[in-house]
Amino acid sequence: MTYFKKPSFTCETVLYLGKKAEGVYTDPRNSKFIAASEDFLKEVARQDPSLPSVQDLRRMVDASPVNETSVKFTVTAQNSDLAQKACTAVANAYLSRAKDEVERSLGNLESTKQALVNLQTAVASSLERNRQALHNLEASGSGGLERELALARLSEYVLREEALLLDLANRIQDIDLKLGGVVRPEVLETSPPLSASSRRPEVYAGAGAIFGFFLGVFLALAVEIRRYLEA
Repeated sequence: MTYFKKPSFTCETVLYLGKKAEGVYTDPRNSKFIAASEDFLKEVARQDPSLPSVQDLRRMVDASPVNETSVKFTVTAQNSDLAQKACTAVANAYLSRAKDEVERSLGNLESTKQALVNLQTAVASSLERNRQALHNLEASGSGGLERELALARLSEYVLREEALLLDLANRIQDIDLKLGGVVRPEVLETSPPLSASSRRPEVYAGAGAIFGFFLGVFLALAVEIRRYLEA
Protein backbone atom coordinates (compact mmCIF):
# COMPACT_ATOMS: atom_id res chain seq x y z
CA MET A 1 0.00 0.00 0.00
CA THR A 2 2.68 2.48 -1.02
CA TYR A 3 0.01 4.97 -2.16
CA PHE A 4 -1.15 5.50 1.44
CA LYS A 5 2.26 5.67 3.18
CA LYS A 6 3.25 8.74 5.20
CA PRO A 7 5.01 11.39 3.12
CA SER A 8 8.80 11.17 3.06
CA PHE A 9 11.59 13.23 1.57
CA THR A 10 14.87 12.06 0.09
CA CYS A 11 18.08 14.05 -0.24
CA GLU A 12 21.13 12.80 -2.15
CA THR A 13 24.74 13.94 -2.27
CA VAL A 14 27.62 12.62 -4.37
CA LEU A 15 31.21 12.82 -3.14
CA TYR A 16 34.34 12.50 -5.25
CA LEU A 17 36.92 10.54 -3.24
CA GLY A 18 40.01 10.69 -5.46
CA LYS A 19 41.66 9.02 -8.42
CA LYS A 20 42.66 5.84 -6.62
CA ALA A 21 40.81 3.84 -3.99
CA GLU A 22 43.82 3.24 -1.76
CA GLY A 23 42.34 3.92 1.68
CA VAL A 24 39.41 3.04 3.88
CA TYR A 25 37.40 6.19 3.22
CA THR A 26 38.62 6.82 -0.32
CA ASP A 27 37.38 3.42 -1.49
CA PRO A 28 33.67 3.74 -2.44
CA ARG A 29 33.17 0.02 -1.83
CA ASN A 30 33.53 0.63 1.92
CA SER A 31 30.97 3.43 2.06
CA LYS A 32 27.89 1.33 2.81
CA PHE A 33 29.51 -0.34 5.81
CA ILE A 34 30.91 2.96 7.11
CA ALA A 35 27.58 4.76 6.73
CA ALA A 36 25.91 2.15 8.95
CA SER A 37 28.66 2.06 11.59
CA GLU A 38 27.91 3.44 15.05
CA ASP A 39 31.18 5.36 15.22
CA PHE A 40 30.44 7.25 12.01
CA LEU A 41 26.79 7.95 12.85
CA LYS A 42 27.77 9.28 16.27
CA GLU A 43 30.01 11.77 14.53
CA VAL A 44 27.13 12.72 12.22
CA ALA A 45 24.79 13.24 15.19
CA ARG A 46 27.35 15.45 16.97
CA GLN A 47 27.34 17.90 14.09
CA ASP A 48 23.74 18.97 14.68
CA PRO A 49 21.87 18.53 18.01
CA SER A 50 18.55 18.53 16.15
CA LEU A 51 19.38 15.28 14.37
CA PRO A 52 17.80 12.05 15.68
CA SER A 53 19.49 9.17 17.47
CA VAL A 54 22.10 6.90 15.93
CA GLN A 55 19.49 4.15 15.58
CA ASP A 56 17.16 6.47 13.65
CA LEU A 57 20.00 7.77 11.49
CA ARG A 58 20.95 4.21 10.59
CA ARG A 59 17.45 3.72 9.16
CA MET A 60 17.58 7.03 7.31
CA VAL A 61 21.05 6.85 5.73
CA ASP A 62 22.23 4.69 2.86
CA ALA A 63 25.37 4.75 0.71
CA SER A 64 26.35 3.17 -2.59
CA PRO A 65 29.33 3.48 -4.97
CA VAL A 66 28.70 5.52 -8.10
CA ASN A 67 31.93 4.35 -9.72
CA GLU A 68 35.55 3.69 -8.69
CA THR A 69 36.06 7.28 -7.51
CA SER A 70 32.68 8.49 -6.22
CA VAL A 71 30.02 7.56 -3.68
CA LYS A 72 26.38 8.59 -3.29
CA PHE A 73 24.70 9.09 0.08
CA THR A 74 20.92 8.95 0.27
CA VAL A 75 19.00 10.23 3.30
CA THR A 76 15.25 9.68 3.72
CA ALA A 77 13.24 11.52 6.39
CA GLN A 78 9.65 12.49 7.20
CA ASN A 79 10.25 16.17 6.39
CA SER A 80 12.47 18.04 3.97
CA ASP A 81 14.31 20.06 6.63
CA LEU A 82 15.46 16.93 8.48
CA ALA A 83 16.43 15.23 5.23
CA GLN A 84 18.56 18.22 4.24
CA LYS A 85 20.23 18.55 7.66
CA ALA A 86 21.05 14.86 7.89
CA CYS A 87 22.32 14.75 4.30
CA THR A 88 24.63 17.71 4.93
CA ALA A 89 25.91 16.24 8.20
CA VAL A 90 26.60 12.85 6.59
CA ALA A 91 28.46 14.42 3.67
CA ASN A 92 30.54 16.65 5.94
CA ALA A 93 31.46 13.82 8.30
CA TYR A 94 32.50 11.46 5.52
CA LEU A 95 34.31 14.18 3.58
CA SER A 96 36.27 15.15 6.70
CA ARG A 97 37.44 11.58 7.22
CA ALA A 98 38.33 11.10 3.55
CA LYS A 99 40.32 14.35 3.50
CA ASP A 100 42.18 13.41 6.67
CA GLU A 101 43.06 10.07 5.13
CA VAL A 102 44.38 11.75 1.98
CA GLU A 103 46.43 14.21 4.04
CA ARG A 104 47.97 11.37 6.04
CA SER A 105 48.83 9.59 2.80
CA LEU A 106 50.42 12.76 1.43
CA GLY A 107 52.38 13.17 4.65
CA ASN A 108 53.69 9.62 4.35
CA LEU A 109 54.72 10.26 0.75
CA GLU A 110 56.51 13.47 1.72
CA SER A 111 58.35 11.68 4.53
CA THR A 112 59.35 8.84 2.21
CA LYS A 113 60.55 11.30 -0.41
CA GLN A 114 62.66 13.18 2.13
CA ALA A 115 64.25 9.95 3.34
CA LEU A 116 65.06 8.99 -0.26
CA VAL A 117 66.53 12.44 -0.97
CA ASN A 118 68.73 12.18 2.12
CA LEU A 119 69.90 8.73 1.05
CA GLN A 120 70.48 10.03 -2.47
CA THR A 121 72.74 12.79 -1.11
CA ALA A 122 74.73 10.34 1.00
CA VAL A 123 75.17 7.88 -1.87
CA ALA A 124 76.22 10.67 -4.24
CA SER A 125 78.92 11.78 -1.77
CA SER A 126 80.15 8.21 -1.34
CA LEU A 127 80.20 7.71 -5.11
CA GLU A 128 82.27 10.84 -5.58
CA ARG A 129 84.81 9.65 -2.99
CA ASN A 130 85.05 6.18 -4.50
CA ARG A 131 85.45 7.57 -8.01
CA GLN A 132 88.27 9.81 -6.81
CA ALA A 133 89.94 6.91 -4.98
CA LEU A 134 89.60 4.74 -8.07
CA HIS A 135 91.11 7.47 -10.24
CA ASN A 136 94.02 7.94 -7.86
CA LEU A 137 94.65 4.21 -7.67
CA GLU A 138 94.53 3.85 -11.45
CA ALA A 139 97.00 6.71 -11.77
CA SER A 140 99.50 4.96 -9.51
CA GLY A 141 101.53 2.37 -11.32
CA SER A 142 102.58 0.18 -8.42
CA GLY A 143 100.99 -2.21 -5.96
CA GLY A 144 100.84 -5.55 -7.69
CA LEU A 145 98.10 -7.96 -6.64
CA GLU A 146 96.98 -5.79 -3.75
CA ARG A 147 96.47 -2.89 -6.12
CA GLU A 148 94.43 -5.03 -8.51
CA LEU A 149 92.17 -6.22 -5.70
CA ALA A 150 91.63 -2.64 -4.53
CA LEU A 151 90.82 -1.56 -8.08
CA ALA A 152 88.26 -4.35 -8.44
CA ARG A 153 86.67 -3.51 -5.11
CA LEU A 154 86.42 0.22 -5.86
CA SER A 155 85.05 -0.47 -9.35
CA GLU A 156 82.33 -2.64 -7.82
CA TYR A 157 81.46 0.10 -5.30
CA VAL A 158 81.20 2.67 -8.07
CA LEU A 159 78.93 0.51 -10.24
CA ARG A 160 76.72 -0.40 -7.28
CA GLU A 161 76.31 3.22 -6.18
CA GLU A 162 75.61 4.42 -9.72
CA ALA A 163 72.81 1.84 -10.00
CA LEU A 164 71.47 2.82 -6.58
CA LEU A 165 71.42 6.51 -7.53
CA LEU A 166 69.45 5.71 -10.67
CA ASP A 167 66.94 3.67 -8.67
CA LEU A 168 66.57 6.43 -6.08
CA ALA A 169 66.00 9.03 -8.79
CA ASN A 170 63.23 6.89 -10.32
CA ARG A 171 61.55 6.36 -6.96
CA ILE A 172 61.67 10.06 -6.14
CA GLN A 173 60.21 10.85 -9.56
CA ASP A 174 57.35 8.40 -8.97
CA ILE A 175 56.54 10.07 -5.66
CA ASP A 176 56.61 13.51 -7.29
CA LEU A 177 54.11 12.30 -9.87
CA LYS A 178 51.81 11.02 -7.13
CA LEU A 179 52.09 14.25 -5.17
CA GLY A 180 51.43 16.33 -8.27
CA GLY A 181 48.41 14.29 -9.30
CA VAL A 182 46.57 14.31 -5.98
CA VAL A 183 42.99 15.58 -6.10
CA ARG A 184 41.39 16.02 -2.70
CA PRO A 185 37.90 14.68 -1.93
CA GLU A 186 35.03 17.09 -2.58
CA VAL A 187 31.26 17.32 -2.97
CA LEU A 188 30.30 16.78 -6.60
CA GLU A 189 26.54 17.19 -6.38
CA THR A 190 23.78 17.61 -3.82
CA SER A 191 20.11 17.36 -4.73
CA PRO A 192 17.45 19.27 -2.75
CA PRO A 193 15.07 17.13 -0.69
CA LEU A 194 12.32 15.70 -2.90
CA SER A 195 9.14 14.02 -1.78
CA ALA A 196 8.60 10.36 -2.50
CA SER A 197 5.73 11.25 -4.82
CA SER A 198 7.96 13.37 -7.03
CA ARG A 199 10.61 10.63 -7.09
CA ARG A 200 8.16 7.80 -7.73
CA PRO A 201 5.54 8.96 -10.23
CA GLU A 202 5.07 5.35 -11.24
CA VAL A 203 3.19 4.76 -7.98
CA TYR A 204 0.53 7.25 -8.95
CA ALA A 205 0.61 6.18 -12.56
CA GLY A 206 -0.04 2.63 -11.38
CA ALA A 207 -2.87 3.75 -9.12
CA GLY A 208 -4.40 5.67 -12.02
CA ALA A 209 -4.18 2.62 -14.26
CA ILE A 210 -5.93 0.48 -11.65
CA PHE A 211 -8.66 3.09 -11.20
CA GLY A 212 -9.10 3.32 -14.96
CA PHE A 213 -9.41 -0.46 -15.23
CA PHE A 214 -12.17 -0.67 -12.63
CA LEU A 215 -13.95 2.35 -14.10
CA GLY A 216 -13.99 0.64 -17.47
CA VAL A 217 -15.40 -2.53 -15.91
CA PHE A 218 -18.17 -0.61 -14.14
CA LEU A 219 -19.08 1.32 -17.30
CA ALA A 220 -19.24 -1.88 -19.32
CA LEU A 221 -21.43 -3.47 -16.66
CA ALA A 222 -23.73 -0.44 -16.64
CA VAL A 223 -24.14 -0.66 -20.41
CA GLU A 224 -25.05 -4.35 -20.19
CA ILE A 225 -27.60 -3.70 -17.43
CA ARG A 226 -29.19 -0.93 -19.47
CA ARG A 227 -29.43 -3.19 -22.52
CA TYR A 228 -31.04 -5.89 -20.37
CA LEU A 229 -33.65 -3.48 -18.98
CA GLU A 230 -34.47 -2.09 -22.43
CA ALA A 231 -34.91 -5.58 -23.92
